[in-house]
Amino acid sequence: DGSLNHLDLTNTGQAFVEITKIEPYLSDRQSVKSIAILYSENTRLYDYHDVIEHSGYNRRRSFSEGLLGALELCNHSKYPFDTISEDHILEGDLSQYESLILPNIACLSDVMASKIQAFVHAGGLLFVSHRTGLKDDGGYDLPNFQLAKLLGCDFVRMRNEYEPNVWGGYLNRFEHPAWNTMPDADLSFMGPFVETIPKDGM
Repeated sequence: DGSLNHLDLTNTGQAFVEITKIEPYLSDRQSVKSIAILYSENTRLYDYHDVIEHSGYNRRRSFSEGLLGALELCNHSKYPFDTISEDHILEGDLSQYESLILPNIACLSDVMASKIQAFVHAGGLLFVSHRTGLKDDGGYDLPNFQLAKLLGCDFVRMRNEYEPNVWGGYLNRFEHPAWNTMPDADLSFMGPFVETIPKDGM
């Protein structure tokens, strides 16, 4: 009905009182440089790969799911982290950080890949997920990961057969008659998955 909840306002007021006490410590400060999470505007604009079709509806798997997952992971870890843009890497600011996370950053330019390789060769830690580096910065598919040498593996194909699985269960069958009458089970993961092959010597 538009009326304000007195309890909510009271709790909000108490929270602001506590924030006021520490406000002098919150301005003109720099974050502790430990972990960098890349936000990729190119991936947001040009990557339309992950579209899930199931039971008459389509679900666009946004690149932001990977980003939000990385943010939640770092938040639970209690390590200090920053979200950075592609410009931060291109301008050479990556050297301030100990670790870099690329959460399904599909679109990477040659220059970006070179900067990331230099970061790792200088001792930085790199974490990537899913289809990172399988497109150029314009959204065009590449035959292999931009960072294949760093990852130690090559791209083979996308595994799409599990895409329709919204839920399910998987049974690891044993060689025993009790399992003979059990129905076939499938993976409950929705996919798609990235199939890779290790590089020679890895």
